[in-house]
Amino acid sequence: MREFDPIESLERLNQTPLTYRTRLSHIPSSNYDDKSSPGEWSPLEVIKHIRDAENVLHSRIKRILAENNPYLDFQMVWDWADKPAASESIASIFESYSGSRAKTIDILQNIPLKDWWRSAVHEEFGPVTLIEQVSYFTAHEISHLRQLPPK
Repeated sequence: MREFDPIESLERLNQTPLTYRTRLSHIPSSNYDDKSSPGEWSPLEVIKHIRDAENVLHSRIKRILAENNPYLDFQMVWDWADKPAASESIASIFESYSGSRAKTIDILQNIPLKDWWRSAVHEEFGPVTLIEQVSYFTAHEISHLRQLPPK
């Protein structure tokens, strides 16, 4: 996986929610639960997934910055997307994602450059750094854009 530098990471973390918002604006609300083919995710499931992944990223950033070489549990975020959303609307899910993202960016913009290379131990991947985790989640989020129609 390609590692983004801190500036590129911040630019992409800022841009991606705007791209998702634009893509969602072109989908009729009646189609939020539609799947393009069996096994694919609906727009609602995609947004739930990126919200859940953002929350994992946010908590990992906080732990890596607060603890010395913390242990990061493996999270099966893809399993959460198809769980019923209770009464959550796609708008509220997206706002939760956007709010968490704004807090994530605020944290990352205000840390010393050296902290981007703070370490942790991931249950599946072993030793990782903050920049690797941010890069991973940034690329992951971008990869899900293909599941929403482009305009």
